[in-house]
Amino acid sequence: MVDDEKREVSEEIEEALKKLHLDDVDWARALSPHEILYLLDRCPFLQIVSTNEIEAFSETKFITAQSGWTIHHYGEAMSSSPGPLLFQGGDYRILGDDDEGDDGEGGTIVNPGKGTIVKQAFTTAAEMIALAQKSGWRGVRIIDGHPLMQWAAWMQATDDAFHLEGYEPDEKARKKRERVKRSEVEDQLKINVKPTRR
Repeated sequence: MVDDEKREVSEEIEEALKKLHLDDVDWARALSPHEILYLLDRCPFLQIVSTNEIEAFSETKFITAQSGWTIHHYGEAMSSSPGPLLFQGGDYRILGDDDEGDDGEGGTIVNPGKGTIVKQAFTTAAEMIALAQKSGWRGVRIIDGHPLMQWAAWMQATDDAFHLEGYEPDEKARKKRERVKRSEVEDQLKINVKPTRR
């Protein structure tokens, strides 16, 4: 019976792959760094701890960030990721059992009005730094995280003159910060265009 079920599942997978024109896939090959980064870009997360001695909460606090993500606040540590929103970012539709299908009808918008997964990741990391400050942390140590969320945490900590360890920005990260912080007027002056009055 078990062998029949395995064979049936294998046949279903094979059929689905043929429909996707993926009938000659080497599942044993190693993933390339590009493919790993592609997957990581869809699964951003951040884990931070306090640099000073903070007592752990008796129960984890689950805080809904402005991005719609859940921040897990342990007292002396925090973490966040898209969680149930992991498989898509921004405004997207998820179909339930009663929904129509591929014709664009039906479905429910998940996490509406929160922007792209990149914006959500950036907003959440910044909010975690703000929450750390409100919680009496004297600084943050990044334990692990997606490069974008580490950079966003550094951006917010730098803006707030808040101590941050575990992330050292390279020249590319510093230049990106400069671009983000540069005002519209500065951009226009760089290309020798005078701003118009609105």
